[in-house]
Amino acid sequence: MNIDYDKTLSIVGETKNGKIIAEARFVELEAHETHPEFAIVVDENYQNFGITTFICTLLMRLGKEKQLKGFKGYLLSHNIKVLRVIKNMVSSSTRIPSR
Repeated sequence: MNIDYDKTLSIVGETKNGKIIAEARFVELEAHETHPEFAIVVDENYQNFGITTFICTLLMRLGKEKQLKGFKGYLLSHNIKVLRVIKNMVSSSTRIPSR
């Protein structure tokens, strides 16, 4: 396993008993990339609780700290819930405070 902490950042959400139920990450595929690829997954049993919004907001905050300009990713057009979350995140991104 090879992890590059300068180019990759991953956040996981866990239950109280340690079960991983969500992950969001970004990966800079090229050196000094300002818009790295991102991915997110939330266990279907834990959807609709705001986890996606929370973990994406945290990922964006950490990206800002790394002086990233944004993210890019691929979404399925029929995944309406994620499209709605991303749309809301983009429209409110100027309100995400830095630490």
